[in-house]
Amino acid sequence: MLRNATPDAIKALRRDYALYDKFAKQLEKEHKGEFVAIGLDGAMIVDPNHARVLHQAAEKFGAGNFALMKIGYDYVLKWRTL
Repeated sequence: MLRNATPDAIKALRRDYALYDKFAKQLEKEHKGEFVAIGLDGAMIVDPNHARVLHQAAEKFGAGNFALMKIGYDYVLKWRTL
């Protein structure tokens, strides 16, 4: 997966996992399988619909200023355009 990743992409991935561990990990018990967008300041948007979370996060945080993850799963969601 990271074989062809740029240094900037790896840095962003590490940032996203750090945001999740610091702010969203405690959501796993009650929200596993839902989606969370985590702003750089720790503000979160949680919803079972990933598209709704994405649109709300882009509006609230701005593109590139949040991590988008599925709660309780070990991967980060990335998007190119809305």
